Formats: sequence, C-alpha cells, structure tokens
Amino acid sequence: MQPDVATTTPDPLVTDKDRDFWAFKSPGEVKVPAVKNPTRIRNSIDSFLLQMLEDRGLPFSPEADKLTLLRRAYFDLTGLPPSPEEVEAFVKDTSDSAWPALIDQLLESSRYGERWGRHWLDVARFAES
Repeated sequence: MQPDVATTTPDPLVTDKDRDFWAFKSPGEVKVPAVKNPTRIRNSIDSFLLQMLEDRGLPFSPEADKLTLLRRAYFDLTGLPPSPEEVEAFVKDTSDSAWPALIDQLLESSRYGERWGRHWLDVARFAES
C-alpha cells in the first residue's frame, strides 16, 4: 500500500461544497466589535462576549472578590480548597501579577489534574481488582 501523498490533483471524492466547509478555509482578519460600555474590556475576547450580552440587554456579571477567585481557581485546578496561609498571602498581595502568579503556581502544582484524573478513572470504572 502506498502512503497518502499530497498532490495538486483535485480529489474526486471531495466536492466543492465540502471544500467550502469553515474548517478548510484559511483564517482571516476579524474586526473586534465596538461595545457600549468598554470599561470592563481587558482583551478582544471580552469585546465579543460583551457585544453578545449587550445585544440581549445584559451586562457582564459583577467582578468576583479576591477570595472567591482564589477558591474557584483552587477547586477548578486541584479539587482542593486553599489553606488559610494561601488565602492570607493571596488576599494581601496587591500586585497586578498576583492572579497570573497564582494560576501559574496551581498549574505547576503536583496536585494539578488529580481532580480530573479521579473523575475519568471513575467514568472508566477503573479499579485495582
């Protein structure tokens, strides 16, 4: 059997309609939408989200406080709550790098992924028996 080699000859099994599918098109420039209330926009993705909300007459949800953000990050990334010392250190850190540093720390943690690992082992009905 010969390996599949790319050629310039059109594949007879692929129709023009197939070639028009979005996944086979080259990405193009997308204009970032203008929004009515740009004060909460931190990046271009926020603009797209806020535009969809504004079209429905909705605003962004209020920002979460630091303790709530900390707990969400810990539970999402490790499945465990932060220790009292970790809470105190994060809440006292007023630098702009506090949040990115916390996320980096959790992603580098040996506990990262255990929560989802346990979940998928349960789904697969893994057992040592």
